[in-house]
Amino acid sequence: MSIVIRRMFIKSTLAVSFSISYLLYIIAKISFGSGKLAFIIALLQLYPYFLIDYLPTVQVVSLFLQSLLLLLFAIFILLITYMLFLFYKLYKMVKTSILK
Repeated sequence: MSIVIRRMFIKSTLAVSFSISYLLYIIAKISFGSGKLAFIIALLQLYPYFLIDYLPTVQVVSLFLQSLLLLLFAIFILLITYMLFLFYKLYKMVKTSILK
């Protein structure tokens, strides 16, 4: 039974980590404008998860909980980035309308 639970945590952790990597890819691509740099950042973030099969169960559960917190943090950062770009676009629109 514990093997089944361990496999579930491993698959869940990997799914969450891929979601985090995709969010980091989007944030880096928006911020830096470079897809290659964003891809490298996403791969570096995923590297520890490739070795998850060799970790004890307690560390797998801990990694899963850390991944969930990182996912929430990445979503929060994405929302902040999105809001900053919206405010910047609004600023540009107001600035150009005032200068005309």
